Amino acid sequence: MSISYRPLTNALNRRALDQALPELINDLRRGEIETIVLLMIDIDFFKRINDTYGHLVGDEILKALAGRLKKIPFLIA
Repeated sequence: MSISYRPLTNALNRRALDQALPELINDLRRGEIETIVLLMIDIDFFKRINDTYGHLVGDEILKALAGRLKKIPFLIA
């Protein structure tokens, strides 16, 4: 399995999630894990942040958000 990361945030990308999710579902069915939680985050009006403050600021916001989410001991993609 080839795991792919987003260069900007160093978070797993959609392809990695697509690869990991079937394995997690199988683990759940076998009783190896009890729960799967999928959280999707939409940053409202993020384009406005990029347009107003520039992409460098927008990139820093994405990095900060990804860094905070990575502190949670779960798979973040």
